[in-house]
Amino acid sequence: MLTSLVMTPLEIAESVTEKAAVQTPDTAGRYWHTRGVNSGALLRGDRPTRGACRDETWVARSPADPSWWIVHSWTRLDAAEGGEPPGPGASSTDQAHYACARGNRAITSPEGETPYAQRLNSFAEPGSSWPDVNGRAVSVAEIERLPTDPGALREVLVRWQGPGETDDRLRDQIVFDQAAELLLELPTPAGVRASLFRLMADLPEVRSLGDVRDPLGRAAVLESGWTDAAPDLPPGVSGKK
Repeated sequence: MLTSLVMTPLEIAESVTEKAAVQTPDTAGRYWHTRGVNSGALLRGDRPTRGACRDETWVARSPADPSWWIVHSWTRLDAAEGGEPPGPGASSTDQAHYACARGNRAITSPEGETPYAQRLNSFAEPGSSWPDVNGRAVSVAEIERLPTDPGALREVLVRWQGPGETDDRLRDQIVFDQAAELLLELPTPAGVRASLFRLMADLPEVRSLGDVRDPLGRAAVLESGWTDAAPDLPPGVSGKK
């Protein structure tokens, strides 16, 4: 179980590091299962409306098994009066629809039918394989082999970015995004999680935003862990793209 990522650098380095190593045991299982409450946004110009969505991801240990994103409930989002049509990627120009976002993925639906299941590792587009870290395809085995030393871990993440980025500030932002993805959704071992918190604490622009609440107003918590159970898919679903 993970606490909020928005903490002071001192808390990250001293308190959360210890908790990450204790609360996330390295155990075997068929799927890495993550469950939480996220937000969806209906973007109409600069006046977005937001609502809560309950969802979960199932990251398969074996490439032979499918990984899944399942949305169990979401909120009807009404556009502000006089708002612009939905932005790129929205599926409807109506005055209301449903949305959910997790990591670098987002879906919208004019009907709002749930549960909604999306198979994550069956995309045909290059760079859309799953799991991935900031667009780079990785395997569960690669994640499990990541170093626990913060300096060595940063070197790996920078190497994953490729040779194109030379601006230090943007590179630090990408490192933060990579670390967040590894902490929030992927089967990252406990020692690596602790190192990620230390790495994030060392970034020059990391600061505290105070207490963080989920879209339902509760303390922000994400549940995750290995399981041999299989995802409970909606009837008739075998692999939506």
